Amino acid sequence: APVASAKNSLCLETAIAMPKTAGFAVSAMYILYPALGLTFFAAAIVRISSLVLSKHNDEVRWVKVVASTYKNHVILCGLGQVGFRTAQQLKEFGEEVIVVEKDANAPHVSAVKKLGYPVLIADAREEQILVDVGVKRAKAIVVVTDNDLGNLEIALDARRIHPDIRVVLRMYDQNMAAKVAEAFKLDAAISSSAIAAPIFAGAALARGIVSAHDFDGAPHLLVEISVSEGSRLLGRSLGDLADNFGVVIVGRSASASASHKRRFDSTEPIRAGEHLLAHGSKDAIHALEAVWPVLGPGFLGVRTDSRPGSDIAYITHQSGVQVSLAAIYDALGSYGALHVFGTKG
Repeated sequence: APVASAKNSLCLETAIAMPKTAGFAVSAMYILYPALGLTFFAAAIVRISSLVLSKHNDEVRWVKVVASTYKNHVILCGLGQVGFRTAQQLKEFGEEVIVVEKDANAPHVSAVKKLGYPVLIADAREEQILVDVGVKRAKAIVVVTDNDLGNLEIALDARRIHPDIRVVLRMYDQNMAAKVAEAFKLDAAISSSAIAAPIFAGAALARGIVSAHDFDGAPHLLVEISVSEGSRLLGRSLGDLADNFGVVIVGRSASASASHKRRFDSTEPIRAGEHLLAHGSKDAIHALEAVWPVLGPGFLGVRTDSRPGSDIAYITHQSGVQVSLAAIYDALGSYGALHVFGTKG
C-alpha cells in the first residue's frame, strides 16, 4: 500500500481512490490538488534556494531579509575599534544586534560576523538603510563612526523615524557632545577621548586600575587590590572598608586566576591571596592604598572629602579619637602646610 501511495503521488494522483459516483468537480479536485501542492512546494524550494544563494551573492538582500524578522534589537553603526568593542559587549549582554558599516574591508567585519551578528555594508546616512535594518522596531541605535557630523545626521534621522528609540552617539569633542545631547534631546553623546582621559590619569595614581569615570564632578576609580600576607586588610570586613574608607567592594575572588564573585557576604573577613574589585573616589582609593598603610597600628580608617578642590582627610583611631587633616597651599601652590585638628586625647 505504501508503494502504491508513493506511485500515485508521483503520478499526481491522490492516494485515496476516487469515488465511482464522483461528479466533474470532485474529479477535477482529485486531479488538480496534487498538482497545485507540487507547484507550491516547488515555489517554496525556489524561494529558499534564492535566499540561500543571495546570502553569498547578494549579502545586502540577505541582511535585509534577516532584519525584517528582528524586533526590540540594537542597531550599531560603525565598525572601528569602538564599534567592535561595543559589539562584543552587547554580545555579552545577550542583545540582538544588526551592524551597519559602509566599508566592506573594515578590519572587524569578519570578526563581528563570527559573533553571529548580521552586517549590512551600506552608508547609514541614507535614511532607507535605517528603515531596512528595522529602526522603527529597534529599541536603541548606537552610532560610533569616525565622522561627527555623519553620526549626528544618523542619530537625528533615527529619532525622526522612531521618536522613542534610544539614541547614543560618539563625538570627539566633549563640549560639542554635551551641547548636542541637550539641544537635540539625545540619550547620550559621548566623547571617547573624555572617557579615556580619566583612565590614563587614574593609572598614574593607583595600581591595578580597571576603569575610571567622573561622578558629581569628582574622579572615581575601579581598581583591583591584591591582598598579600601581612596586609593590614587581613581580618577586616568588606562592609568595614565602606564605613571607614568610603570604598565599596563590588567583586572578590579567591585568587588572581579566579573570576570575581558579584554576590558575597560583606561581613566575611578578608583573607590572604584574595583579589578585591574596589570602587571609590580617587581620594578614597588613595587613602586606602597609600595613606592608611603609613599611619601605624590603631587607626581604623581614612575618609576623604571628595568635593572638587577639597583637601581634607578624616582619620579614625580605635581609641575614639577623630583627626582631620587639611592641606593649605600658598597662592602659587609651590609649598604648603599641614594643619591637624582632632578631638582631645
